[in-house]
Amino acid sequence: HVMLKDMRYTVEDLVDVISGTIGRGTVCLKVTDGEGTTYALKDAWIDASLARKEVDILRDLNELKISHIPKLEDHAIVQLDGVGDSTENIRRSINDQIKHLPADKQPEAVTLFAENKEKKKIKTRKNDDKARQAAAQEIAKQASYNLFCARIHYRLLLWPFGRPLTGFRCLEELLLGIRDVIGGTDF
Repeated sequence: HVMLKDMRYTVEDLVDVISGTIGRGTVCLKVTDGEGTTYALKDAWIDASLARKEVDILRDLNELKISHIPKLEDHAIVQLDGVGDSTENIRRSINDQIKHLPADKQPEAVTLFAENKEKKKIKTRKNDDKARQAAAQEIAKQASYNLFCARIHYRLLLWPFGRPLTGFRCLEELLLGIRDVIGGTDF
């Protein structure tokens, strides 16, 4: 079972999992409610600055009654003990736990290096907060993609549920599906 707000949905099938150490950890599920209606549930860790963007786009398309776009039935930030699940909260919790460890149980200091704009190396110790923050800021400025962006654990409930393209039994079934999509669009 999976929860979205106060509603409980039964997981019927795991449709897709996007795995990797970097990314959104997106999981798509086929779920049903207590009345037997089937939905697609998307569970992902999304960039906090983009949290509402997908919801807003789907809502706008639904209001325009664009065909072949799933209807956004519900959405929410996953809650853990009444708090929104996010990487910021997880990091804060871990850091708080580490601060209260006795000195002999503290993680070993790790030396980090980052180059500043003048190509001078900045040396920092893990336990030196100011130096670590300065090095992290320099790395973030130079990185094409900020690997440490805050992510929010978000769920979208979409209707109707459709099979993935890989689920067609034969080429003819796939082509008929593509024909239906093209036939439903206005060019």
